[in-house]
Amino acid sequence: MGTLAFLFSPIGKWIVGGAVLVALLGGIWLHGDHNGAARVQAKWDNAVQAAIERGEKARTDAESSVDRDSSGGVSNDRFDRDARPM
Repeated sequence: MGTLAFLFSPIGKWIVGGAVLVALLGGIWLHGDHNGAARVQAKWDNAVQAAIERGEKARTDAESSVDRDSSGGVSNDRFDRDARPM
């Protein structure tokens, strides 16, 4: 009963109140830290996705800008790259 009596004493109430306050503030801080990390990760994920889409669009635009002849090769290729084996 000594421990229980200490918790209900004036100093015990202050100690318990301080411990509860520290736990509450720690929980709030951890919650905010987790939400901030999730927000930053979402930003990075969106940036990576945008870069992928820009790259795919650039590739599509580059491929469509190449003038091809009907045989599937490059037309008017002065270096005759289609005739050389790779």
